[in-house]
Amino acid sequence: EDLQEVEGGYLFHLGRSKTDPEGKGTVYPVLGRAGEALGRWLAELEAQGVKDGPLFRSVTRHGRLGGDLSGRSVARLVQRLARRAGVANWKDFAAHSLRSGFATETGRAGVTAAEGMRMTGHRSLSVFTGYHEAGAILNNPAARLAD
Repeated sequence: EDLQEVEGGYLFHLGRSKTDPEGKGTVYPVLGRAGEALGRWLAELEAQGVKDGPLFRSVTRHGRLGGDLSGRSVARLVQRLARRAGVANWKDFAAHSLRSGFATETGRAGVTAAEGMRMTGHRSLSVFTGYHEAGAILNNPAARLAD
């Protein structure tokens, strides 16, 4: 199984990805509120009789589960949620916005680039740093020297 329940959440084993085409695999922790949300989703899958297959699936407006989510499906979902939240440029958002936004938030939260890259799977420090610094700049003490 690709999920292991641990104290405070889950460990998720991703076997193959864009950043790991050889399929060596990476383990990602899903803890805290994200772990709680994953637990609720797993309970929903179980309630609907799902025992294997894709973890993240499409859901019809009637609550029926479908197959795995495509990148385009995720992009449409992100855009729909951005529009609902009142984001003016909601059409500019896509599935990649989740990954880049997470990297930006690691900078804002004071997470090191190495720790952030471990969670996003970025291989390029320069690419990750562009996102990370966009968040970290808001916490730069030098910006408040005049205070």
